[in-house]
Formats: sequence, C-alpha cells, structure tokens
Amino acid sequence: MKAKKWTDEYIENAVANILHYGVLLAGLVVVVGLGVVLLKHGVNMPTPNYGSFKGEAKSLTSITGIAKGLWQFRGKAIVELGIITLVATPIARVAYSIVGYIGQKDRVYTAISSIVLAVLLVSILRAF
Repeated sequence: MKAKKWTDEYIENAVANILHYGVLLAGLVVVVGLGVVLLKHGVNMPTPNYGSFKGEAKSLTSITGIAKGLWQFRGKAIVELGIITLVATPIARVAYSIVGYIGQKDRVYTAISSIVLAVLLVSILRAF
C-alpha cells in the first residue's frame, strides 16, 4: 500500500473535493426533500401569511425531531437534513485540514485549525 504524501497540493485538492461534493450532496438532499413535500402535499399546501412570522414546528428544531421525521420520510425533515449537511461541509473541511497538517507535521497550522474547529463546534453546540 502506497503511503499518502501530505503535500500542500494534495491537501488543497482534497479540501476542494470535500467542499465541492458536500455542497452538491446538500443541494441534492434539499431537492429530494422538496420533491417529497410536493408529492405529498402538491397544490393543497396552504397559502402563507407573510404578515406574521411563524417559525418551524418543534419537530424540526432538534436533531431527534429531524431524525424521527426522516424515519417517517417527511419532506421538511429531508430538507433540514440537507441544510445540516450544508453546515457540516465547512466543518468537515477544517477537520480534514487538521489531519493533513498533522500528516505534514506542521504544528502551527494544526493548532490554528484546531482553534477554528473548536470555535465552530462551540458555536453550533451553544445553539442547542
């Protein structure tokens, strides 16, 4: 088995692929979710009242609620999964960068990327 060479070019290409395919996957999941919403509700969806703001249902504001909605094949839950995938894409990019910098034995960039990852994770976890 050939060992990976952690060159700058290798890491840049891998990070670009993570971002590229992550965004494509998120978009695909959202489109599938919208398709499910349209197939299940079609033209029978109520007309929204733009005069007042009504947030999402409680079932779509937690990971467990979204998981239950996915299990029941609900379109809005699938759309939420796509949004979560979109948010997770740059986090995966930073995490992979850390792995690459460790492979290069670059302590400075490993430390900086670790701080960035910690800030991202703390800001997301504080929302819950």
